[in-house]
Amino acid sequence: NYLPKLLKDSNDSWILKDSDVYLATDTSLSELFKELPWVKLCILQEDYVSEIIEQLQETMMKDWEEASKNSPSGGNKRTLATFSRTHFKIKFIEQSNSEQIVSTINQQIKELELEKSVSFINWVFEKYGKNLKEGSELSKVKFRLPDRNNIICPIDKLYLGNEYSNNYIAEKLFQETELKPLKRLDEIYKGERKEEFIFFLKTCGILQYPKIAAKSVLDNQNFEIFIYQTYVYNCDTSIKNIKYLNSKTIDNFEELIRSLDTEEIKEWLCGDAKLKRLILDDEKDEECYLNQNSRWYPIYFPANTYIKFVLNNTAWIKLKGKKYPPSKIIKYEKIGNKVEGYYGISEQALIKYLGKEIVLDFKLDFKDSIVALPDEDIRFFLDELPNFDTGEISRKLYLDIIKFKKDTIPKYDINNIKLLCKDGKFYPNTEIKYVARKISKDEEKNGKFINIPSKQSIETIKKWLGVERYKT
Repeated sequence: NYLPKLLKDSNDSWILKDSDVYLATDTSLSELFKELPWVKLCILQEDYVSEIIEQLQETMMKDWEEASKNSPSGGNKRTLATFSRTHFKIKFIEQSNSEQIVSTINQQIKELELEKSVSFINWVFEKYGKNLKEGSELSKVKFRLPDRNNIICPIDKLYLGNEYSNNYIAEKLFQETELKPLKRLDEIYKGERKEEFIFFLKTCGILQYPKIAAKSVLDNQNFEIFIYQTYVYNCDTSIKNIKYLNSKTIDNFEELIRSLDTEEIKEWLCGDAKLKRLILDDEKDEECYLNQNSRWYPIYFPANTYIKFVLNNTAWIKLKGKKYPPSKIIKYEKIGNKVEGYYGISEQALIKYLGKEIVLDFKLDFKDSIVALPDEDIRFFLDELPNFDTGEISRKLYLDIIKFKKDTIPKYDINNIKLLCKDGKFYPNTEIKYVARKISKDEEKNGKFINIPSKQSIETIKKWLGVERYKT
C-alpha cells in the first residue's frame, strides 16, 4: 500500500499508493489543515513539485513532450498531471483554481456533520469571500450547509429566512416549495462582517427570492389566448395549435400574487433585483411555435410576458377593502369603486400608494382612461353610468371616445344605450340626437340632445354611441 518513502504531502505524511495528489498553486491552502483538521486531502509539498518536473525533463524528455502535447494550453503542472496518469502509481491533479480543492473538501461533509459544515463555509468566506464573483467556478460549488433543523443540504436547496436582511416575506414565498430555511445567522457565523457574509452566501447560490426560469406555460389557456391576440398578426382564425410556449416564470407565481398582501408584493417586486430587471426588459427573446398548414412557425415575444400577464390580470392591489388587478384600475379618481370590478384613482395617489417603479417604470396595464379598456368593458361602463353619474364621468367618456376611437369600430352592440343629455338626464340613444352646430334655445329646450359639445366627429358619435346627427 505504500510507495517508497519519497514524497510527503502538505500535512507531512508519506503519500500512499493510488492516491489522488493535488499540485497546489493556491497559497491560502497552506493554512488549510491547521484551521480544518478534519479535512482529508493529499496536497504535494511545493518543493517536491519543481524537483519532479526538473528530473522528468532531464531523464524522460520524450515521454514528457508527449504528455505536453496532450495538455493543450497548460503549463508544467498540467503536463505533470497528464504524465502521471500513464507513468505513476499515483495521480497528480493540477489545481488550476480554488474550485477543485474546495469542491473536494465540500463533498467530505456528510448529512449530520454540522460543525464541519459551519467551519468550512467560514473558512471559504475568510479566504475567498472578498473577491468572489457571481458565476465564477468557485461560486458554483454547492456548499453543504445546515437548515433550521440542522440537516445538511446543498446551498441551492436553501433560502434565507425571515431572520436575514429583514426579508419578512421569505417564508411565504417558499412555503410551497421543497427548499428549506438556512440556520440562523448567529449560529453559523460569529464574525463582524455579517452583511458581507450574507452577500457571499447569495453569490454562492442561496436564494433570497424564488428562482426565475424559462418553463412551459401552455397550461394557462388565458395566456395562450393573449399570445394569439397580441403577437400573432394576420393569423388564420382556424389556427388553434401552439406546440411550444415557454416564458420566464416562477413556481407558483400566480398563486403567490393572488395570496400575498399588497405590501408584501410591493416588497418583493421592488426588492428582488433579478425579478425587477426581468420586468423592465422588453427584449423579444422567447418564442412559441404555431401550426399553420402543417408547418410550424416561430412567434417571438419578451421574456417577461408571462410574469407581466399574471401581474396585470391577477387581483393583488387592495383599494377600499377589495383587491383589483392593474388591468381594472383606471387613473381617474371620480370613478372610485362605483362600478363593480373596477377602481378609479388618480395617478398621483396610485404612485403614493405603490411607488413610481410599479406604477410607471414597470409599464403595467393601468388604464389612463375608460376607453383604454376592452370594448365590452366600455359598453359596461356606458350601461352603469346612469345608475350613479351626475354627468362629469359621462361627458369625459364621450369626449375620450371621440378623441381616441375615431378610427376604429366598436365590438359591442350599440343598441339600447342610455346616454346623458343636456338636461342632465339619461335617455335611450334611439330617442336622442347630436347637435353638431348651434341651434335655437327653443329647439334645445324641446329636444333630447346628447351632452357633447358641437363640432365633434359626427361619424364617431354614430359608430360608438348610436346617436344620429340632429338635422335642422
